[in-house]
Amino acid sequence: MNIKVHAIMRIRNSSKDTAERLLGSIEPDNDGYVSSRIDGNELILESESSSVLTMRSTLDDLLVCLSTAEQVIGPKKEV
Repeated sequence: MNIKVHAIMRIRNSSKDTAERLLGSIEPDNDGYVSSRIDGNELILESESSSVLTMRSTLDDLLVCLSTAEQVIGPKKEV
């Protein structure tokens, strides 16, 4: 049996700048595992795997990295 698992995450942000900053912080670790792009203020992440368990692991890692990046970046303050 040949299985393909495909996941798409669309993360809506407060601004395009925030989406770009999040992408910049997670992109180096995603090469070969997750493709990513920006559409307006959304960060779009796509991944494909040959097993559900591998996809789960990839998404778990991705969500932890995104959570950490959001905490570090924080809301953009106006000056």
